[in-house]
Amino acid sequence: MNPVYLRMALYTLAIVLSSLGIGTFDPEVGTFTIDLEQAAIALAGAGVLNALVFWRWGKK
Repeated sequence: MNPVYLRMALYTLAIVLSSLGIGTFDPEVGTFTIDLEQAAIALAGAGVLNALVFWRWGKK
């Protein structure tokens, strides 16, 4: 597999995986509520993961 494709997949997956579990769905009302504190932590985590991937395999 081309390292560029792997790096781009990791960039995308870092954001998706870090954002799992940041909200709750209430089926009775039909609303999805996002916990902003958890969302901020997830965003910071995704940034760290992306920085680590770029540090390891990014352009030199």
